[in-house]
Amino acid sequence: MQGPSPLWVDPAGARVTRAPAWIDPRWLEHLRDALAQETPFVLGAPVSLEPLAARLGALSFVARVGRCETTPAGLALELTLREPV
Repeated sequence: MQGPSPLWVDPAGARVTRAPAWIDPRWLEHLRDALAQETPFVLGAPVSLEPLAARLGALSFVARVGRCETTPAGLALELTLREPV
C-alpha cells in the first residue's frame, strides 16, 4: 500500500485575498506574472522561496515583502504596496 499522494503547490494558481481599494489592476497582473514564473513544488519539501521574494520585492509597486512562506494551506504572501501619488 502506498502512502498519501504529495500535495503540490502551484504558485501560478495563487489568488489575492485582500487588496486595498486603490490598487491598480495592472499590479495584479504583474503579481500573477511573477508567480507564474515559479515552479510548482511539493508542500512540506525543502524549497527556497528567496528568489520569489526577491522577484516580488523588485516590483516597483512593492514597498516590502513581509511574508513569503509555505503553510499547510499552501503559499502565503504578505506585501506592503506603495500608495500611488
